[in-house]
Amino acid sequence: MLSTAADTTSEFIDSKSVAGDTHLGDEDYNNRLVNHFVQEFNRKFKEDFTINVRTFRRLRIACECAKRELSSSLKSSIEIDSIFKGIDFYTSLTRAKFEELNQNLFQSTMKHVEKFFNDKELNKSVNPDEAMAYGAAIQAAILSGDTSEKSQDLLLLNITTLSLGLETTSGIITPFIKCNTTVLLKNPKLFQQILKINRK
Repeated sequence: MLSTAADTTSEFIDSKSVAGDTHLGDEDYNNRLVNHFVQEFNRKFKEDFTINVRTFRRLRIACECAKRELSSSLKSSIEIDSIFKGIDFYTSLTRAKFEELNQNLFQSTMKHVEKFFNDKELNKSVNPDEAMAYGAAIQAAILSGDTSEKSQDLLLLNITTLSLGLETTSGIITPFIKCNTTVLLKNPKLFQQILKINRK
């Protein structure tokens, strides 16, 4: 999960900062659903199918579909015929239950959002539903070499989402490009290689 603030007031699109948890993503929510339904199946049928890779994959696919359906519905159904030992698994998932299962993930996300904006006033000139599509369209135009009048003067100034560095002696990481630094850039630093001599 990453959030980006950008200045789009001119032909320069300048990414100002990025914040988020790079280890939190779609699979974390899917895993919560899968674990929930594995436990439900165990309670109902006293069977554990987690050792069966194919069965586990079928449930994961069904959970992904249910999660997507909850974006526009309050309730979703999961129906998997003969999921394990001939047992049909029919159940449902409400949006409220999905939010309950993932409450701490949402709270973690909100901490990053609040830290990112730090009480700054939001610019509401861009529809939030269109913001990502807007950015993706600009990036696609630049990468594809679009030479139309609207895109030929665009310059996208991107930034690093993580600090980049090298591990030096004593296991210390020495950053040479810090998070939220505009790329491309040069930042020369001198490092000396330490050779371990094997005397055997």
